Amino acid sequence: MRTLRALVAAALLCLVPALSAHAAADLTYDFENGTTQGWGPRGDGVSVTVTPEAAHGGTSSLLTTGRTATWHGASIAAPFVRGVGYTVTAYARLVSGQSAATIALTVQRTPAGGSTTYERVAAATVTDGGWTRLSGNYLFTAESADVQLYAESSDATGRFYLDDIVVTPLGDPTREPVSSDFEDSTAQDWAPRAAAALQSSAEAAHAGTRSLAVSGRTASWDGPALNVLGRMAKGDKYALSVWVRLGPEATAGRLGLSIERRTGGTPATSASSRRRTCRRGSGCSCRARTRSLTTSTSSASTSSPTPARSPSTWTTSP
Repeated sequence: MRTLRALVAAALLCLVPALSAHAAADLTYDFENGTTQGWGPRGDGVSVTVTPEAAHGGTSSLLTTGRTATWHGASIAAPFVRGVGYTVTAYARLVSGQSAATIALTVQRTPAGGSTTYERVAAATVTDGGWTRLSGNYLFTAESADVQLYAESSDATGRFYLDDIVVTPLGDPTREPVSSDFEDSTAQDWAPRAAAALQSSAEAAHAGTRSLAVSGRTASWDGPALNVLGRMAKGDKYALSVWVRLGPEATAGRLGLSIERRTGGTPATSASSRRRTCRRGSGCSCRARTRSLTTSTSSASTSSPTPARSPSTWTTSP
């Protein structure tokens, strides 16, 4: 049985009627000026230096060595304001010759009158073969002291690079757009709903140079999904759009966007767009405006009730 292989570019865009402005400008740590830009060692014997040995963007990155405990790493006084939400993104890579390990971004803080807490922001399995994206959201509301953002590794002696760390302050997260273009060679937090394999691909692109390749599907509902919990609010409406393209092995395929919601742990799926028939040699766009949400939202996904493969040309459907 053929399974769907679709290429998805500029994948999901969720908009609300009015977007609030960011609380402040994004903070970027790219280490291109030859300094650690405020990052320092966490733990005795740890060394944090700028190096040209590897770079995700530009010519430099931050190298952490000399670790002897999992919590050792690189840290900075966190630029977080109480009550403001943030998205934190970074790229990590292991020094050549090391086995894969989990690299995590964690916040340490001490609430007033309380004990020091450690809160995970993002984590991913990282190798020495390429850069891995870490991304997560963070918010704290209690008055706190000694707020630190740090990178740590499950390998107590592991050496790793960090680069292109971006801290983005958010206004109301339910009124911030969500978009994916896959230009950083990652799936940008999209994940398969079942057995499908997802990969950022340079085979074809609607805009830019990359798209998301989806292969190995085993069911009509299987495909890429994005967790939008906390990004879509009860009672609000959102516009969603996605560009898709089918491959030469498929004569046609019907694709659409769906929202899965959970109430008391019970999932319910609703179609957010009319399913579009995409034919071989052309692509199509799925666009939708959601009804007012009545329960918490878990994920948005693309799916197809019929098999297909990658595409040929990108077009808009009428």
